[in-house]
Amino acid sequence: MLGEPYRPLDPDDDRGVSAGDRIKKGFKAACTRAKISDFHPHDCRHTWATWHYQEHRDLNMLMHLGGWSSLSMVLRYAHVNVSHAAPSINAMPSIGPAPTSKVQPRPKARAKRGTAA
Repeated sequence: MLGEPYRPLDPDDDRGVSAGDRIKKGFKAACTRAKISDFHPHDCRHTWATWHYQEHRDLNMLMHLGGWSSLSMVLRYAHVNVSHAAPSINAMPSIGPAPTSKVQPRPKARAKRGTAA
């Protein structure tokens, strides 16, 4: 169920491992086979939250889907790359004097003989 913790241990299961432990063990084995180091199941949660936010820009829905209880927690997960924000940043009015242009103006075209300038 969405936002619920893993089911409790099954008293009839003599292995005594939680679903979280089983996921971690399988994930670690997969990373070892793929030769990926320092990557954990929880890292996928950060990636998912970042991708979801970049696609939908809806922190409230992200909070709901991720099961977080506050926007401050959502913001810890919804990392945003700056490159996608460049058009918005570049559209902002500049602060202070406009930069001076180093491009020389093109000379005006000369009028041909017998035509008005």
